[in-house]
Amino acid sequence: MSKDIIPAMPVFPLMTAEQIDTYYQRLGLQDADRTPSYENLCQLHERQLQVIPFENLDFLNGIITDLSLEGIFNKIIRQKRGGLCSENNGMFAWLLRSLGYQVTTFTARLTNADNPFQPRRHCINCVTLDGKRYLCDVGVARENFRRPILLEEDIEQRSGMGTYKLVKHEFFGWLLLQRLCEDGDFEGYYGFTEEPQWPFDFDYIIGFSETHPHSEDNKGNFVALLTEDGCNNMVGNDYWTFANGVKCDQATLTSYDDLQRVLEQKFNIQFVPNEEYRQRNPL
Repeated sequence: MSKDIIPAMPVFPLMTAEQIDTYYQRLGLQDADRTPSYENLCQLHERQLQVIPFENLDFLNGIITDLSLEGIFNKIIRQKRGGLCSENNGMFAWLLRSLGYQVTTFTARLTNADNPFQPRRHCINCVTLDGKRYLCDVGVARENFRRPILLEEDIEQRSGMGTYKLVKHEFFGWLLLQRLCEDGDFEGYYGFTEEPQWPFDFDYIIGFSETHPHSEDNKGNFVALLTEDGCNNMVGNDYWTFANGVKCDQATLTSYDDLQRVLEQKFNIQFVPNEEYRQRNPL
């Protein structure tokens, strides 16, 4: 088929000035410089990881995820919630494009020692700035690089609690490695190739996550928020904090009051479990 038969790529609207102002207020950066630059990108990336959590709570409330730009904005920015990777990174990409950054979205395969080959279901962004490319990811449920990292091969890059390195791999394409201890080994984090993705590409991934019996995302609470020195986590009805590499402040939720209190205090989420949630996750 001739390329002339294919129409132009879809163009998505940019945020309004009011939407950008509201986004910056959500991050507590209302007085920050908004000019595209590496330092300003780093500030946005790090701040979003510490304000907007990864969370799947709407799944358990039986609410279908709306991946439209306005739908994500209303949930995450106006209602002050969090979301999955495609919601958080989709919202971040929209902000960056609206500020004048050049952004391309990719899909990635998570990988770990127990399950090295997984489907493409993680959303990440690549920002081109001053002739360099940076990997950005604000949709994570575990320790992650706090500042964007260079998309270059075999460079060790320290960020947050870990050190990261990108290598080429015959299956994954790019493979991101993470080392959390200085004397530890690098381990696989996720792999990705460079085909551009659009927000609607993740509708199918979200559908799997919401409803499929093999999905890990619809079985119980899955919430995470990075802190300055670690990460707050909720998996199922268990809550804990990682601080400076040490697991602490562990607790098991025993009531819906506990659930709502921990979500508000540790994750900045005000959440009301409905009847469907209570049936799926009795306390």
